[in-house]
Amino acid sequence: MKKSWYVLVVVLLSHRLWAEDSLFLDVAQPVDREGWYLGGEIGQVRTQMRSAWIDFSAYKNRAMYLGVIGGYYFSEFVGIEMNLLLPFSAEDDVYPDYRYASYAVANVLPVFRMPMNERLSLYLKGGLSMQSYTLQDSITQDDTGIDFSGLGLFGGLGLNYSITPKIALQLGAHYSEAILTHDGETEAKRHVTHSTPYGVTTFTYHGFVQEPEIEAASIWFAFSIYRQF
Repeated sequence: MKKSWYVLVVVLLSHRLWAEDSLFLDVAQPVDREGWYLGGEIGQVRTQMRSAWIDFSAYKNRAMYLGVIGGYYFSEFVGIEMNLLLPFSAEDDVYPDYRYASYAVANVLPVFRMPMNERLSLYLKGGLSMQSYTLQDSITQDDTGIDFSGLGLFGGLGLNYSITPKIALQLGAHYSEAILTHDGETEAKRHVTHSTPYGVTTFTYHGFVQEPEIEAASIWFAFSIYRQF
């Protein structure tokens, strides 16, 4: 008898939760599009690195990434978002002197949203991006590395799809670019290839560079899920 009561209580509670957060949105329930929201993001990023002193020609520029997104919608049309994106499976060879160590991007973005119907809306966002990139020596691979950081731009567009009044899915494509600099002087190697009548010769120049730069441009293909509070 007790087991029957337990089963009945579980069924009633499950029905209550399902009714409040159903995967099949009840059109009678308005979608919550204002206030705070928090969620997670996963996707793929393709990054192009350029530098006068580091050879990125062998750098495989595709990586999976994870992220945390959150923000506040002042109305159903306008909000502000902050996110942190962390690529985690990038190619670790930056031929021939360094290895990839870490890459992180943090953004603060005004968001503009245009509802298309009760479930679907189009978004556009763009703003400032703080990026950090670390290289380590490919031979020693010690804990110290060359840290590059800089301020850039991040923006994109996509679709929001509400699966419940509080929970939504987001699919988008974004673009970022930044000039990353190393604060201070670092030893660098520059490889220059010359063609001669006797073949191809590569010269390596060693020296110290004051505040070397990396130009980073990325395309982010994003899928996220978030909850409105």
